[in-house]
Amino acid sequence: MILTISHNIFLTKEERYALVQGEEVSVIGVSIPVWIKKSLIPAPPAEMFCEYILKRGEEQSVTSIPTGYKIKTPPEQNNGWLKRISNDSWRKMSEDAKNLWYVKHAKPTTGQLLEFKNGGSDGFLTFNCHDVMQKMNVYHFIEIKPMETLVESLV
Repeated sequence: MILTISHNIFLTKEERYALVQGEEVSVIGVSIPVWIKKSLIPAPPAEMFCEYILKRGEEQSVTSIPTGYKIKTPPEQNNGWLKRISNDSWRKMSEDAKNLWYVKHAKPTTGQLLEFKNGGSDGFLTFNCHDVMQKMNVYHFIEIKPMETLVESLV
């Protein structure tokens, strides 16, 4: 049995910048737990609104709390990808070569919550965490996006 949980969190600009500065941020977000047994999903997943307490950590982690989750985001890395590659070079690479490149190079992390003009990726951060609880694999897929993204989707 495997449990995957998708976490969708939307932050205001002030909350994103506070998180990058090391402050703790508490917001409401959506988690979607999906149980998988022998490659089958026994029931359609349901969205659950819950509290998220976010803080930058030395190591990323996800912990359950009575009202939701406490998430430590990866350490800040202001410059995004440590080594950049040209678009032309990227297009010429095979899928295996691209995957190997991702493995060898650090991924952008919390600093990406900043806007482009401040060295970020316009407020978007995504990362994964894996835990084993009582001999069961739990995979967390975390997406943190600007609140404007949510608001624009409602119009």
